Amino acid sequence: MSYWKHQQNGIVFVRDKDGSLLWYGMGAGKSYTSIGIIRDQQAQTILIACPKPVVKTWINEFAKHTTKNEFTIIAPTSGSVAKKVIEIKKRLDYKHDTKPKIVILNYESIWRPGLGHTYDKWKNLKDKGLIRNTNWDIVFADECQKLKSPGSKISLFFKLLKSKAKKRIALSGTPTPNSPLDIYGIYRFLDPDIFGTSFQRMRMRYAEMGGFEMRQVVKYINQAELNQKVYSIADRVETEDVIELPDFVDIPIECDLSPKARKAYDEFYKEAVLEFSSGTELTAANVLVKHLRLAQITSGIVKDDDGNEHVIDTSKLDTLEDLLLGIDEPCVIFTRFRSEVNQIRKMIEGFKKKGERPRTVCQIASQIDERDLFASGKAEICIVNIQSGGVGLNELVRARYGFYYSTGYSSGDYEQSRARIRRPGSDVTKKVLYYHIIATNTMDEVIRRAIGKKLNIIEMVLKDFSSKIHKIKKAA
Repeated sequence: MSYWKHQQNGIVFVRDKDGSLLWYGMGAGKSYTSIGIIRDQQAQTILIACPKPVVKTWINEFAKHTTKNEFTIIAPTSGSVAKKVIEIKKRLDYKHDTKPKIVILNYESIWRPGLGHTYDKWKNLKDKGLIRNTNWDIVFADECQKLKSPGSKISLFFKLLKSKAKKRIALSGTPTPNSPLDIYGIYRFLDPDIFGTSFQRMRMRYAEMGGFEMRQVVKYINQAELNQKVYSIADRVETEDVIELPDFVDIPIECDLSPKARKAYDEFYKEAVLEFSSGTELTAANVLVKHLRLAQITSGIVKDDDGNEHVIDTSKLDTLEDLLLGIDEPCVIFTRFRSEVNQIRKMIEGFKKKGERPRTVCQIASQIDERDLFASGKAEICIVNIQSGGVGLNELVRARYGFYYSTGYSSGDYEQSRARIRRPGSDVTKKVLYYHIIATNTMDEVIRRAIGKKLNIIEMVLKDFSSKIHKIKKAA
């Protein structure tokens, strides 16, 4: 299989750089380009870090594009971290295997003791771990938006891993899902000389802070300079520039909460606003805790003092059921909460009892991965957790109907989920239809506005709370 022109350009682009970003849209072939880079560099030790659902995708890509005798693929997908360490070390040290060795690990385990660093009870470094004790010719950070939070364990680990990687390459179609500032954690790994080693200084240079206690980004500044620095080591390819994709339509579907759910929502919202206006610190973390409960109420779920969930409304569920009954093609439903999945599965599995044509349903989430059922055609409806299942799911291309029962706070997860349906392999003669089920006069509308205007969702939620608090204080 020959390389496309943009893939050839990407291979050449990274050749003379220690760190680089391949900002490739969905389906633009970043994995095949990466294989070309490994060949071009004649690399012998290669590490590929990626989200857990994508490990299998990488294994399949090497099986598709290489021969058995070209590379040694080391990708332990089960067992404890300790067992993974033993297997990887044994295969890396096997002298009789002279083929380039490619280790594929998920972000969730790569930084943990054994693979990553170990500290004693006084938090002193005890062991750097197998990954940091190995010299890598190339380290790939796939779906590199995982590195965007500078203080996260994953991002900090890659900051330290930099010194052990001769060449560092980040891969993503959405490296800055929420803010231009997201690039900092990624570039700290790729080339810290570009934005420095202080996130606070970088933020002061490219964002103007304001709002409640100066904690929100009011506007971004010096963006031309930021972009110039980003593209000094970034090669960007938009999917539409290299692949023909079907048209798409976004369809908002509004539903009204039941009186019981409406009362629960309004009371909880009012309590939250009063709590913040009376002194509780208005931070993203504090607001999102409240918003999480509000989002659950819009899906008809409330929790009692013991943490038990109770269904108080089926407005969204009934709306989804009506839509599904009118469609006789494969569908994908994106959700946030496990309770939503249980409700939706039960509703779909009840079609037969209601005299409707039965549908087979499957699920993709952190603990359940039934993608093969959907890809093979054995299941007609696939319920996907938007956070854990938004990446690495090429199998969803079978559908052209996508339903957003609920969405999270990550624009990146949202964009990734859309691109899993509208991607190479889609029927370009048919439009992709995205249905957004929205509970009226709730936070659903705030999130939908943020998505529609491509704004930071978390900042919009904060602004909504801030505006209500300001009105209360002004009235007082």
